[in-house]
Amino acid sequence: MTNFLINWVLTYSKRFIFFILLLTVAAGCFIYKNISVNTSNTDLLSKELTFRKNDIAFKKEFPQFSNNIMIVIDAKNSDIAKDIASSLYTKIKKKEGLLFNDIFYPDEIEFFKNNGLLYLSEEKLEKRLDEMINYQPFISRLSQDQTFYGLLNTINLFLSAELSDSYANKINKLLKNLTEQKSLTWGDLFSNDNIKNYREIIYLQPILDYSKFFPSEEPLLFLDNQIQNIKKNYEHIKYKNLTEDYNFKIRLSGTVPMEQDELNTLGGGAKIGVTISLILVFIFLFYAFKNSFYLLASFLTLIIGLIWTTTFALLLFQELNLISIAFAILFIGLGIDFSIHYLLRTYEFSIKEFKFFLISTNNSIANALFLTSIAIAIGFFSFAFTPFKGLGQLGIIAGTGMFISLFLTLFFLPSFLIFIKKVFNPKRNIFKEKSLKDFYFVSFMTFFKRNSKFFFILSSILFLFSVFNLKNIEFNNDPLKLRNQESVSVITMNELIKDKSINPHSVDILVDRTDQIINLKKELNDLSQIKEINFFDDLVPQNQDTKLEILSQFKTFFPEISLNKSTISKDSNFTNKENELLISIENIVKEKYSSIIDIKYIDKLKAGEYSENIFYFFEENIKDFNDSLKAKKILKENIPDSIKSRYLSKNGKIRVEIVPAKNLNDQINKKEFVETVFEVAPNVSGGAFTTYSAGKTILNSFIEAMVISIFLTTLFLFFTLRSFKKVFIVFINLVAALLFSLTFLTFLGINLNFANIIALPLLFGLGAATSIQTILRIDKFKTLDDYFLNSTTPRAIVFSLLTTLGTFFVLSLSSHVGTASMGKLLIISIFSIYLANLTILLPLEKYFFKK
Repeated sequence: MTNFLINWVLTYSKRFIFFILLLTVAAGCFIYKNISVNTSNTDLLSKELTFRKNDIAFKKEFPQFSNNIMIVIDAKNSDIAKDIASSLYTKIKKKEGLLFNDIFYPDEIEFFKNNGLLYLSEEKLEKRLDEMINYQPFISRLSQDQTFYGLLNTINLFLSAELSDSYANKINKLLKNLTEQKSLTWGDLFSNDNIKNYREIIYLQPILDYSKFFPSEEPLLFLDNQIQNIKKNYEHIKYKNLTEDYNFKIRLSGTVPMEQDELNTLGGGAKIGVTISLILVFIFLFYAFKNSFYLLASFLTLIIGLIWTTTFALLLFQELNLISIAFAILFIGLGIDFSIHYLLRTYEFSIKEFKFFLISTNNSIANALFLTSIAIAIGFFSFAFTPFKGLGQLGIIAGTGMFISLFLTLFFLPSFLIFIKKVFNPKRNIFKEKSLKDFYFVSFMTFFKRNSKFFFILSSILFLFSVFNLKNIEFNNDPLKLRNQESVSVITMNELIKDKSINPHSVDILVDRTDQIINLKKELNDLSQIKEINFFDDLVPQNQDTKLEILSQFKTFFPEISLNKSTISKDSNFTNKENELLISIENIVKEKYSSIIDIKYIDKLKAGEYSENIFYFFEENIKDFNDSLKAKKILKENIPDSIKSRYLSKNGKIRVEIVPAKNLNDQINKKEFVETVFEVAPNVSGGAFTTYSAGKTILNSFIEAMVISIFLTTLFLFFTLRSFKKVFIVFINLVAALLFSLTFLTFLGINLNFANIIALPLLFGLGAATSIQTILRIDKFKTLDDYFLNSTTPRAIVFSLLTTLGTFFVLSLSSHVGTASMGKLLIISIFSIYLANLTILLPLEKYFFKK
């Protein structure tokens, strides 16, 4: 059948090439219109898994907690942070229903503005009121005259009294800020907290358009424009002689920005990676073939195969994912191997008439390439049977790609050579003549052959060491670690976790009735793994009556502050009065506070160096002060829907949040926490439960894939080699390559993770393919020396190794951590396969078969 097909292809080469190119153009158009990448880490795993079902059920009841954006505003002053956040919130609110489904910023909710003090403990409430007592007289006095004169008059009045050192320090801070800030900040002026950074977070759920390659493009573009406008035009945040970044930062984080960064990284990285891979392949092939037309033919075959494989992937799965997108570089690295073996093999038959030497080449190599494609495909297809959906897709795509490459190599490649046959010289075996002179690597191979016993002993020692080293292998199941650690969204997320602004390890439980929550609390409250259990009823503060009484007593002595807006006079007499006040302040400072208040600030004020817009933030501070005194007893029915909907779903489900007590970066702590909660509530979802379950699933998938790969590869070896000794040699060789890979992994400090684990089951397929090529070819020669000197297979294996390492090297340079780690482990695996071939397979072949 193969002979008939190759004869037909070579006879009607132009028609066949036209047909192949026509299909390729159609496939390329299909890819252009339908390319899509799912960047969700969670969707890499089957929806039939327990934790995925729980997550889906939770998102159905509380959709606002999925696909989120967090706008994180950091500033050196609380007024700046709040004002920027409030400005952004107002602009974003106008896009509710157009770009955003849900917008949540607690500080702009009237309920929290009025009742925020009730959520403090009695001790913290007393402390907060003491701070308010400190600054209320000062602010109250200033509220009646909001001019520079009014501020100086108030400072003068207070300094005339006997101030404590602490209060005098606050006056010094006020004077310092007055000379440095464009708009004076008041919020943290009289606070006793030594806070270096103030943070506000706005939570958003954007409307995603999945018809686009970047589903969140519009919402993120809108937010980026608003942020840039604030950075350019907001004039109340500048410090003299300091950069804008010193004062505030506005960053985006959360699932959506991280996935957008993922797409940008993978999209740009994939383009660059594929380009560099093709360049490296080009260089290696040029040196391997030393024939520009062979180079053109192999490259064209590779590109067509890549387009066809991508089309197959989109037809079967409709979209790629964070793992399967790597198939392109895998295909380049492995698919080109078929062309290398085929084209170098032609040199062994090129003394024949052109068409017949191609037929001879097909007859010589078709079986070996077919067996090679099956061996590699077994490694890939072993993933398809696991619940690791992302890896399964990659396995099916890449495995099928091997057969696409086989087909094109056996039929398109020779037809294209016929098409350009006028540039081929059939009378002279150029390669054979040069190979005797240029095969410098023959010396290298001969060196290993002559010292095979020594290298075999060294490899045996490494083999035994690797067995004992297995206990040092670690698996990192944190999906955040697979994202680009240099992207702003991930840096911000790591900061939020470190600063405990959010707790990504908290888990959620859905219940139908309040009595179920009581039972949950009974079972979980006293356990060391649990810090707290939060649900809707916790929105009703404890000891409200006592707190309201404390606030009532406070309001008796410190009522709400009325604001009297003053106009600024530019009268020269008014300026003279200001100067008189500055002189008075200076004298008081020299007399009473010289060791606390720096006189240079007063000198600067006298020279006219003070804020242009002193009271920009003042009115909002007065409003916040007054709002905080409006607290009323909170009842469940008084809680606004915007808050209530975060704990009670429309379908009547109640959300219960479980917060862990221990550091869950420790895998033992995470395991204890997850198993404890799951035992009590099997419908638990999110946080630590998701990451732990995903990691466990992937490990099980890996074990399953390894077992399948080893089993099928062993069966395939028996079927192919039909010799127990040969199967034994290959199997020992593969196990050695696997152990070597794991050892080198620990030496380099690389952990197994969701992405790079692909390399290990694949190693068996790749290793088996290389071993089969080697053994089948050695059988055709009397001795190993004869094999090295007269066969093109060693050269083909070397250049296959180089092209594969070159493409995987590009993966290892990716800014995407998962992709980079996968590239590194694939490089280690390929190197280990070749090392095992040289130091174990060849010595054993020599010993058993007297080669």
